[in-house]
Amino acid sequence: MTAKNTDQEHTTTEASARSPQSMGRQRRIPRWLLCYVGLTLVGAIVVTMWLWRTPAGKSRFLREVFTDPQLRLVYLGYWCFGLGVVYFLVNLKRLWKSVLGIGGISAVLFFVMLELVGRLMLPSADVPTLPECGLASRKLHHVLLPDTEMVWDHARYSHVKIRTNNDGLRTPYSRAGFLQKDTRIAVLGDSYTFGFMVNEEDSIPGHLEIMLRKQTERPSSVAVLNAGLVSYAPLIERQQFEDIVQHYRPQLTILPLHSNEIANNYQYVQENKGSWDDLHFPYPESWTTLEQKPWEQSISLQLLRATRVLHPLQSLGDALGLETADETQIQRYDYKGFKVEIDGKIETSHFFPMRYTTERLKPYYDETWRQLLAINERCEAIGSKFLLVLLPFGFHYDLNEAPRDLGRINQEYDGSEPFRFAFFDEMTRRGAADGLTVVNLLPVFQATDERPLCFVDDLHYNADGNQVAAKAIAEYILSNNLIDLTPTD
Repeated sequence: MTAKNTDQEHTTTEASARSPQSMGRQRRIPRWLLCYVGLTLVGAIVVTMWLWRTPAGKSRFLREVFTDPQLRLVYLGYWCFGLGVVYFLVNLKRLWKSVLGIGGISAVLFFVMLELVGRLMLPSADVPTLPECGLASRKLHHVLLPDTEMVWDHARYSHVKIRTNNDGLRTPYSRAGFLQKDTRIAVLGDSYTFGFMVNEEDSIPGHLEIMLRKQTERPSSVAVLNAGLVSYAPLIERQQFEDIVQHYRPQLTILPLHSNEIANNYQYVQENKGSWDDLHFPYPESWTTLEQKPWEQSISLQLLRATRVLHPLQSLGDALGLETADETQIQRYDYKGFKVEIDGKIETSHFFPMRYTTERLKPYYDETWRQLLAINERCEAIGSKFLLVLLPFGFHYDLNEAPRDLGRINQEYDGSEPFRFAFFDEMTRRGAADGLTVVNLLPVFQATDERPLCFVDDLHYNADGNQVAAKAIAEYILSNNLIDLTPTD
């Protein structure tokens, strides 16, 4: 065979190797990638079918993914991370040194830099957060550390400052300082009173104090005490008033109340193992002292939580019934474990009062009203007037409020429940029958055109919403002469 023929054969062979058919075979999708995609789909179907039978998994692990764009990106990031892990394992012999070396060093440097930058850019980095300062209480269920400065969290709401006095109340007033004021008002309540994700002056008590001070010649003579705390209910508020608030000698005591507190109050009644007059919640001794784990002080962890990177793991832990790392002191009570059976149906949402008639829920209303009457009686005993204020949720006056609220995402409510307004009518009726002063703020919120009055991702009032509520309360107080704003000499 001549050299010329040999060259021709070689050229023909190279052309054949570069033919479209050959190139297609060379570029086909790797088998491991097809397996990964297939296993992902099968796994998603299996997990979906299993979690759909689990209320916690159904609501938090599935529905949020389909309605929350941020979480969709988080889950996509987890899938891509898994893809990288599989690629590494397939090419373990070739890549293990570079991946473990460069990847490990990069991961360590990333978290170190994130921690340093976070502490430099967040002035409150060394200040404890609200959950870190919450303690279980055998008498008041849960409380805040006294004489403590904190922030809401280190990421989204690091600007929200919280300070407590020596009784653990969110107020700058000590007992002695408050008693020196001529006009003294105490506001009981839950997170709507406390000021959810807003600064002290933007809470309902904060706005109320500013407004009332404008009506007197000596503004400093008026003081409004913020005695609210997240997730409190009338049972706890009655005990709190007897143990703490009454010693501030308020001349007027106000209690803002919303319909979910019917459910909250029922849950606390079930948890109480003491008597009606002497509450006792059987918490372990370790829960009643501050036990902050070292990693809970990490700014990196706070930032990862804020971007919801850890959310899928926490949701999966909830679905499996595990205690996740997000369970901090103030969250240790089983708020999410609420359960009540009504007409053969298990209700696990605190919004359940909107789905039934007040006649069907009479035992629950009776228990709440019993606590309210007891607070009123105690107020009368110390010469304090009592004012019950009914607060609406955003969907009561505008279905466009709080579109990304977790309760809406989880389909705990949709704003069209048949008895969503029954709470206002029932409480107003009971107040008229028993001589208890009730102020319904639903018409006030319906009449205002100002929006939004809630947070985009939460039903709690924002600063403007708190101002609307405080203004209505102030106007009622002044028009009915519930307090004397004349300063004493």
